[in-house]
Amino acid sequence: MLGRATFYNPWQTLGLVESLVYGDAPSGITRRKVLEEFQVYGDSVLGIHGNNRPNIRDVFKPVLNLFHSEPGNAIWKRNVDAAFHECRTVKSLLEETLVAIPDWVLDSPVVKPIPG
Repeated sequence: MLGRATFYNPWQTLGLVESLVYGDAPSGITRRKVLEEFQVYGDSVLGIHGNNRPNIRDVFKPVLNLFHSEPGNAIWKRNVDAAFHECRTVKSLLEETLVAIPDWVLDSPVVKPIPG
């Protein structure tokens, strides 16, 4: 069930793929950087198929679990759900909702889990 694990906990599931599978050095990428890059992508694809498709909810769904088991996750998800009704860009949605996540969570790279 790798697909479910990836959907529900993408940071820990996908964060170490390059180093564990391909032997590359850990990238040190942070969630903040991932969201900055996602914001550019997300805003570029909003409404490209006409009739407001994909909409902001469609585009943003893959990152909803980025803060799985982290402080502020539940509040952030509630804020995101409310912001879907008001925000028309990924940038505005992130600006409005990321205040719920502590900076140390946003700025820490993925950590290799302890075996066992």
